[in-house]
Amino acid sequence: MAPWASGVEACRRVGERLGLDVVGVAVEGAARRTTWWAAPGAPPLPPRIEEVLEGRAPGWVVRRLAEGTAFARPREGAGQAAAAAFRRAAPSLVRAVVSGEALPGEDPGRDGEGAPLRAVAAAVRRQVASAEGVPALLEAVREALSAQAVFHLRERGPDVEVAAAPIRGWPRTVPEGIRSDLARLRPEGQVDEAQARQLGVVLGAGGSAVRAAFCVGAGGLEILLASWERDPGLEPGTMEAVAALVGAARVAVESHVRAAEARLHRERTRWAFEVHDGVVQAMTAALLELRTLRERIGADPRAAIETLREVEAAARRSLGELRGILFDLSGDPGTLPGASFPEAIRELAGRWKLSPRVSVRGDPAALPRRVLDAAFVVLREAIANAAKHAGARQVEVVVEVDREELVVEVRDRGRGFASDAALDAPHLGLELMRRTVEEIGGRLEIGSSPGAGTRVAARLPVRERGVEP
Repeated sequence: MAPWASGVEACRRVGERLGLDVVGVAVEGAARRTTWWAAPGAPPLPPRIEEVLEGRAPGWVVRRLAEGTAFARPREGAGQAAAAAFRRAAPSLVRAVVSGEALPGEDPGRDGEGAPLRAVAAAVRRQVASAEGVPALLEAVREALSAQAVFHLRERGPDVEVAAAPIRGWPRTVPEGIRSDLARLRPEGQVDEAQARQLGVVLGAGGSAVRAAFCVGAGGLEILLASWERDPGLEPGTMEAVAALVGAARVAVESHVRAAEARLHRERTRWAFEVHDGVVQAMTAALLELRTLRERIGADPRAAIETLREVEAAARRSLGELRGILFDLSGDPGTLPGASFPEAIRELAGRWKLSPRVSVRGDPAALPRRVLDAAFVVLREAIANAAKHAGARQVEVVVEVDREELVVEVRDRGRGFASDAALDAPHLGLELMRRTVEEIGGRLEIGSSPGAGTRVAARLPVRERGVEP
């Protein structure tokens, strides 16, 4: 068994490297499992570990992560540097304790060859999956290389952008003075040690050892640079391979971030229309009615009282719509747990004071997240439209799952509309449903006629085309 397969051994290595006298990891589950190491002669742990994990014990450093909670106590005189270093090392320590993953800079093989590259590859995979952004990607790479700093330079027209970990005031463009020197470097060659050291000085990389390499396949000049306090002992070609991984990963991460920002923009725009078309217009009309009420009170008290009732009803409807909007904006409204489809549908309908009839055939629990998210958008929009525009009091929701697709259907017996004219007119809710369904290769069907209610159905493929179950 490799040394770090033991959680206690992983804690010991981190503690001795960073100057900590106690290091541990707590993993929550049916019962808490706590793994820890204490240096010889270190003061004992508090009687109740909860005091440490909850941040109530003085002198301890705690970092909570999804997989577990890392905690440590710096040695006397270690100062804030040890605490900051532990916070950076906490994610890799938790992974080492929970899953036996290698600590950065240590190799599970006998000869140590390829260990940094494997650590970087694992870090890059996690960051591409999480799409937290370029700063998080570079921080993960810095940690995997056990480097003091990592910089990624990318040519964009006449400028060279720089992103770094730690951030240190970056990203910003490279000063004009060194752009000509960079322009003379060619991606088909190598960045020698002298050039890397000169670039490190300009960037403020620090450290006595600096390595740099071109990111192969980039559209323009693209360089990864890292610095260490002492020679990292990298195998020949390792830095070039790491640079290639980081260059490709940055493209993927930025693509994910742009897609997330586009979805966020669509949601913001939709909510702006929802508030404007619903609450704002209703309250504007109510204010106009109240303004004329003074004249009606003297001339026709009964009519004035009736107007007050209408204004109150409109205000209550607007309040209900506003509560629905606030509910959607809180928490994570884009997720529909497959195991609780009926409950989630009833909750959606309950926001709009609708009585739902729900039928679920098949098991949605194991469907991919992207399919459940798209289903939620369709259900949310269709149910809201039934309440706001159709004047319906009941909705019927049918969900069917088979090996090929998930079908969600919402029917109401409201006032309906002329399908062709309504679908041709701009309507943000309908457009949101259509785009969401089409993005995962599905099909949206909307049918309605005046006085006959409305039917909205989405057919969503449960796996990507060409992928066997």
